[in-house]
Amino acid sequence: MLPDESTYNMKQGMIEDISDMDNIIHQFLDFVRGVEGEPTKMIDINELLITLGERQARAGRELKLKLTSTYFVPIRPLAMQRLLDNLVGNAYAYSKGKVEVESKITAEHIIISVMDNGPGIPPEHAERLLRPFERMDSARNKNEGGSGLGLAICNRIAKLHRGSLELINRPQGGLEARLSLPILH
Repeated sequence: MLPDESTYNMKQGMIEDISDMDNIIHQFLDFVRGVEGEPTKMIDINELLITLGERQARAGRELKLKLTSTYFVPIRPLAMQRLLDNLVGNAYAYSKGKVEVESKITAEHIIISVMDNGPGIPPEHAERLLRPFERMDSARNKNEGGSGLGLAICNRIAKLHRGSLELINRPQGGLEARLSLPILH
């Protein structure tokens, strides 16, 4: 309703603010709704990661994948997709454009690492960032909005799969979000 010529920047700002609010509301609803009702399926974890890479490619992002051998695990596919999308989205938001996803198998776990080359976080805040409504944008030199729910949702999904999520500063710089899922014997 505002004239185009003199208020273009104001209108763009309003549109961005509304989009941010919409994203925050959706994250809050995702957090409250939870993912407990989705049934588990035996899924090749690498297939899930390849699909993740394809989605990122369609969005114009290059996601480097380093995958282990094929291994099927019981997971809730949509919940795990949400977790991985969120971790990769965070990595792109706070990095210098380079994001890598790696899968490994140990004797007890399947480990999926999402690694970026951004500034990392203060180590004393790593656990805190996995709690609802916690944000540390200043730690990663960003001043972006957010609800502080994204990592809390990821952590909830990891625990739902009897796994864990850790945020680890990388020695060469950047952050690793490490998801460990137990191998059921």
